[in-house]
Amino acid sequence: MNGVEGKTLLRQTFLAKREDLSPLLRDELSSRVREWLRDFLWGKEAFLGYWPIRGEVDILPLMEEWQKEGKRLFLPRVKGKEIEVVEVRDLSRDVARGRFGIPEPVGERAVEVPDVILVPGVVFDEMGFRIGYGGGFYDRFLSQQPAAETVGVAYRFQILPTLPHHDGDVAVESLVCEEGWIKRGKRRATSC
Repeated sequence: MNGVEGKTLLRQTFLAKREDLSPLLRDELSSRVREWLRDFLWGKEAFLGYWPIRGEVDILPLMEEWQKEGKRLFLPRVKGKEIEVVEVRDLSRDVARGRFGIPEPVGERAVEVPDVILVPGVVFDEMGFRIGYGGGFYDRFLSQQPAAETVGVAYRFQILPTLPHHDGDVAVESLVCEEGWIKRGKRRATSC
């Protein structure tokens, strides 16, 4: 099986596992992940979050807290083959369905990117490499953000020892799950 076939099979398997979580278990696990994020990111002032879809860890309550605390919140928006960053002042008002049916921010593209980028994924490995939905949006985006602190957000069962990866795949610096943090060194693109 080549890398593309391997990624496709992993994507299908882990999407099914994630979507099969009961709503009660998903809420419980998401709450525990949010606690780890809340503690680790205390004192930070600006974040790029994500709108959870297809059973992803639900960080919406944490993003709402950050806004109430006066922190700056940004969300990604797909434009062409790229991710744009848009500041969101009100999650209930500044978001609409985007190209893939995913809620995306409305408004002008932000000039800056926040210091902390929370990254969803279908499956991660312990080095921080990830498999998403297959479009390469986050890899292209993260490769252009070398100064940002990148945090992969997942359930523990989504984190494997290793994954197939290719040129252009970009690892996140840290991973968080309901059990805590999996840390690694400076992220980098690979040439496997």
